[in-house]
Amino acid sequence: MLRAIRYFLREGWSSLWHNKGANLLSIAIIIVSLYVLGVFLVLSTNFNHIIERWSEDVQVNIFLDENLSEPALLYLQERLSILPEIGEFIYISKQEALQRFQILFPSLQTLPDEIGENPFPSSYELKIKKEYQTIDGVRGLASRLKSLDGVKEVSYDLQWIERLSTVMKLLRVIGIFLVGVLVFSAVSTTANVIKLLAYARKDEIDIMKLVGASSWFIKGPFLVEGMLQGFIAGIISIGLLYLSYRLVAYYLALSYNLLFGFLLFTFLPLEYWLGIIGGGTLVGLIGSSISIRKFLRY
Repeated sequence: MLRAIRYFLREGWSSLWHNKGANLLSIAIIIVSLYVLGVFLVLSTNFNHIIERWSEDVQVNIFLDENLSEPALLYLQERLSILPEIGEFIYISKQEALQRFQILFPSLQTLPDEIGENPFPSSYELKIKKEYQTIDGVRGLASRLKSLDGVKEVSYDLQWIERLSTVMKLLRVIGIFLVGVLVFSAVSTTANVIKLLAYARKDEIDIMKLVGASSWFIKGPFLVEGMLQGFIAGIISIGLLYLSYRLVAYYLALSYNLLFGFLLFTFLPLEYWLGIIGGGTLVGLIGSSISIRKFLRY
């Protein structure tokens, strides 16, 4: 058994090396398929990180009317203190809001001077208790807060989570469709390449049949060759994906410091690497299996 496996590996690798042109086409198609899959996995993984991070600490912001009097502000504060959903709240003055903006966007520090006034309203930041951190719960709270005197506008993190969830669903649908089409193309290409290689060795295969070689002994090198195509493609696609990730991360770190912390958390974990490489190997195996099985029928 071990001798047969060594024979399969040796012959499969030898054929892969000596027929580089045809095999490179198959490997390239598999690389594209796995790379596209990896891109969607990176996006999905990091969107999930964003959603988990925001869901852990839901915050509601209340923006106040410009001419809110001191007694009205105290009354509003009293109303906020008795709402069961609110764990704590912090008052942010117009000046504090401006200072935060200038820290986050140093290149826009002169914007208020150009406008001629401080454009930021005073507000309250509300921390929501864990048991109320649901979309329906926060929506209900926001609706009640909007009805309070002195409240101009209410925004909350879950609005972004809802939008991101919608984007993720759309990405999944697009990703499944694209990857499905590309995987089908990769399997077809691998099958055609293996078929051409099998035809090139037709005389050798006929001799093996005459001397009583089993079908598995004949199939083995071709199956290994297809698996090697997928395995190599998987490794290359991971390398290209990581290089792309590092380039995008570097660009965002330079240009969008604020967004960088939210958009790119990590690269794919090890199990995803193994899954992509294993998936490529499986694509090569399926393509070569389909091809050689049909070839041996004739």
